[in-house]
Amino acid sequence: MTAHGIFNTILNFINLTYTSIHEKKQELKVLGAIGMTKKQIAAMLSYEGIFRVLLTFALVLTIGQLLNYVIVYLMAGEMIMFSYKYVVWPMFACIPVFLVIAATIPRMIGNSRKLLLKR
Repeated sequence: MTAHGIFNTILNFINLTYTSIHEKKQELKVLGAIGMTKKQIAAMLSYEGIFRVLLTFALVLTIGQLLNYVIVYLMAGEMIMFSYKYVVWPMFACIPVFLVIAATIPRMIGNSRKLLLKR
């Protein structure tokens, strides 16, 4: 069950990255027309993806953890047989995976398609 969830999350993130690049096709054409190289555009998109991953994990590890604790406590906090334990290492284990995906997908799309610099 967990492996299925992780696989779905990774595919969803890849789809989000691809869709984000595809939606910016016109802007990327303009950047290419004014002199940005394909390599520079791919690097810019990679940095954007890395920033998105870092921001997402920062929010999840702060606000998300707090909300998780509050919601679980409200639902089951009064039960004697319940004890709250939040395991954070899976979140930290996912960060490098998503950083690699965020850095490589824009470069793969740029190399495999003429999306980035089709003028």
